[in-house]
Formats: sequence, structure tokens, C-alpha cells
Amino acid sequence: FVMEGADDVLEDDLVALAASVDATAARAACTEGRVPRQQGPPSPESFARNVHASQPLVFTGCVDHWHALTWTHEHLRSVLGERCVHVAVTPDGLADAVSPATRQPSGELLFARPLEQPLSFRAFLDAIESPLANASGEQRRPVFYVSHQNSSLLTEFEPLWTDLERSLMWADRAFGQLPAAVNLWMGEDGARTSVHADLFDNLYVVLRGEKHFTLLPPQEGCRLGRRPFRAATWVANDDATSGHVGLVLQVDEPQTRVSWTTLDLEREGGHLHPIHATVRAGE
Repeated sequence: FVMEGADDVLEDDLVALAASVDATAARAACTEGRVPRQQGPPSPESFARNVHASQPLVFTGCVDHWHALTWTHEHLRSVLGERCVHVAVTPDGLADAVSPATRQPSGELLFARPLEQPLSFRAFLDAIESPLANASGEQRRPVFYVSHQNSSLLTEFEPLWTDLERSLMWADRAFGQLPAAVNLWMGEDGARTSVHADLFDNLYVVLRGEKHFTLLPPQEGCRLGRRPFRAATWVANDDATSGHVGLVLQVDEPQTRVSWTTLDLEREGGHLHPIHATVRAGE
């Protein structure tokens, strides 16, 4: 729930999202704070009911036929090679976030966007395959995350189309349309996402590894303690004394403010009783 501008506009957006559906039943269905798991694929009709109720679910058995589940770094390196991809680069793995790394000498905390760095896919793989820390545990490089929006699967990753479906029939029928965007994201263990709200429905398919979600119903977003922060962007810096593995924060000009929260919902949000889901490869 981030928009740049007046707080009243921001609050209206969140209020509108919260008012769009009653999530009481959806939260109650998440027994012991876990998102329910179901064998899929669902019928379009049953999935449409889930969407209408804002019910988070983990489906199994929907993409077992995708060749993408067999991808390895070696295969992707051979297929994508020197193809240019957009990579989010941060010192702490948090893109679009207020974190301890964004605190200024004055004590002010800034909202930080990542350095968006075009790299060949081969160079990206080389980077994430190199150790994040040295033998003494000191971080030796930034965290890299391919997480570009705007349908990156359809633009940057066209050679991979034959390995997966670009939409899911039962979801297309439930929503009554094709996806507005189809993205391919790839990161490392250090890449995380700070607390935010998407003003649209999402389907995630995990191809390798695991994705951990920590969720709150939109009606409870007011408990996150959002407040405005000056916006800044990580930029490359060759000064080895910068303290942020070759990155430094540059305040955006003209100056803008972004309403955000400093709360780490996963590690500090126990009092809010968040809902948890772990989505594994093929789910």
C-alpha cells in the first residue's frame, strides 16, 4: 500500500482495499495461522469462490507437467547466456524498504529503492553463485535479485516460454481475463520482501527452492504503524569505506515521501498473529 503523495490518498487506497471484501472467514480458515493446502488444480468455479472470499490457498498438482521444474543453473546459463536482465541490488536483500541499513548519520531512516542494474543473465548467476560472506563471516558483496515487474517473463525471458504456461486456464476463467502481468523472479537466500500490500490478486508458482509468505488481512493494515519517510535509491559507490558493500543511498530529487512501516512482520510481528505459508517447488 504505497503511493507517493498525501497521506489521505494513501489511507483511502488502503481503506478501499479493506472495504472490498470481508476477510473474517478467510482468516478463520487459516487454522493455527497457516494457509490451507489443497490438491489442485481447482475448478474455475471453486477458485472464483476463493478469490471472492480473499482466501489464500496453497495448491499442489497444478504444474507437475512444467519442464521448468527441472531447470538448473547450467541449463539457464546455456539458454539465456548474455541476455540482459534487470537485477535489484541492495546491501541487505530488502528492496523497497525501511531497514537499519537505511539509517543516516543524523538518525533519520529513509525509504530505499534498490539499484536497478542491467546485467547479462550469465553475470547474474556468477554473482549469486559466489559466497555472500568471507571466511570470517563479513559480507563481501551485495544481494542480487531478479525481480523486475512489467511482465518480465514475456520480455526478458522469452527463450523460456516453451518450458511453462504463461497463464493457468482455471485461473483465467475464474478471473474472466488473462493475467495483467507475468513475471519471473529469481533470487538467493538473502533476498527478502518488506511488508507491503498489492492492490490486485496474485498467483505464485515456485519452480525451485521455497517461498515463505507472512500475511495479514487488509483490514489489519492499520496496525502496522505506517508513517512517511523520505525516499532514496541505492547507487553504486566505489568507496570501500561506505559500509554498504559498494552501495550508498542517494536521496531522490525532487524529494518525495513514501508511507511505509519499519515493522519486520516475519520476525517482529508475532503480536499481530500473522498468517504463514510456505510454498515449495511445484506448488
